[in-house]
Amino acid sequence: FEKYRQYYLSNQGRKILLSTMEKAVPFMDYIQSRVTEYAVPQELAYLPVIESAFSPFAVSKSGATGIWQFMSNSINGYGLTITEWVDERRDFMKSTDAALNKLMDNYKELKDWPLAIAAYNAGLGSLRRAINAAGSNCDFWTIYDKGLVSRQALDYVPKFLAVASILRYPDLYGLELPSPSIKWETISLEQQVDIKLLATKAEIPLETLKLGNAELHYTITPPENRYLLKIPADKSDQVKTILADSNAPLVRYEIYKVKQGDTLSVLARRYKSSVNAILAANHLTSKHRIRAGRWIKIPSRGYVYAERRQTA
Repeated sequence: FEKYRQYYLSNQGRKILLSTMEKAVPFMDYIQSRVTEYAVPQELAYLPVIESAFSPFAVSKSGATGIWQFMSNSINGYGLTITEWVDERRDFMKSTDAALNKLMDNYKELKDWPLAIAAYNAGLGSLRRAINAAGSNCDFWTIYDKGLVSRQALDYVPKFLAVASILRYPDLYGLELPSPSIKWETISLEQQVDIKLLATKAEIPLETLKLGNAELHYTITPPENRYLLKIPADKSDQVKTILADSNAPLVRYEIYKVKQGDTLSVLARRYKSSVNAILAANHLTSKHRIRAGRWIKIPSRGYVYAERRQTA
């Protein structure tokens, strides 16, 4: 612990902490509010410092993903899904709730926060085996001294405790941390939205929307089910006004899964597009047939109109 604490209080360590907390700015308000709501130790808000440096796009060598570094085989029961459209391990809201629930589950079983944190890294099964080997009344430091889990897991807890002890009380160490400056609001979408178009119309930095909705595989929201779009709360009224304007489409394309019996002409009429526009958008010729189960792009009415006007 002291080794790590001295490192993070060095000039290089301080630069790393300040740089990491700059990256945390979009997420810390939500994370700290959830930590308070779950009534868990406030220090847990800083676990992403050593997990991902607060990058929702972080991927480890083993495939762990997102701010809280979930493996694809560890999301069951924690409300996270992975589809062809989203990877909710990168959703900072859902993954924060999932991580805190996982940590609470570890604590309920192990009755000790350092052990629960070690289990977050090494797995609950690994800690159970270590405790059985060390004796039921052991604590984390007993397991540390006996080397009963991996070296990575042994270092994980003192490293986290050193980071948290500094960031929890930055004034004691002369650190001026950036303030969490973004409050988010979620809007349930009833239509697809290209966040590039929304960013332009609502005058929101595209990078902000990408960070807030990092779970998206594309810049367009999913075509099925209602997607919860995260936007800066101070832009709420402006975004809602834009979404309510049916004459200003927020996608260049509708993404549609072909059903049995669909034809290009039927889809063109339904979406007020054109057969030629659909063919061009999907790099098809008139000889191609569309098969049930295939996803295709259908140019939106406003986009087709704009293209025709530019051509004219």
